[in-house]
Amino acid sequence: TASAARRSLGASASGDDHLPRSRGRLALGPDVRTDWDMFVDLSKSSIPNDWREALMLICGRPFDGLRSPDWVVLEGILATVEAGIVDLACRYSQHCLEILDAPGAEWAARQALRVSPYDERLYRVLMKASDAAGNPAGVESIMAELVHLVADDVEPFDAVHPETLTLYRKL
Repeated sequence: TASAARRSLGASASGDDHLPRSRGRLALGPDVRTDWDMFVDLSKSSIPNDWREALMLICGRPFDGLRSPDWVVLEGILATVEAGIVDLACRYSQHCLEILDAPGAEWAARQALRVSPYDERLYRVLMKASDAAGNPAGVESIMAELVHLVADDVEPFDAVHPETLTLYRKL
């Protein structure tokens, strides 16, 4: 398996394997960067365009397709990735709302929902973006989307966070 991975990863410009030979423990070479590495670096920037670039790296739920995905949950990796993405999406969305770019705020929230589909902070961002765009029907639609997602044989509004319900009623 290690040999197949080594062949697949190839070699760096200096000729070193991206997966160096080792005895016992596998580690990628220093030239190998993951999307997560790039995301973290871009998210540390104070430049909103860098934040957008980081959010553009999202292409779906992290680690989907692994045969044994338990380790990403048990080691807290998935939770760390989700939290980082949602935090950045909220930060970028807030910036977009401040500069009156409601579509940008909505895009950022939708990108993060691809990773963390149950995070209500993202639905609050979507409601604010719809309101900023002058779309009260959009606010209703987003609340209906959330209630459909979280309500399980309970009073629909009892299933959402009080902060979400307060924002909905305000808007």
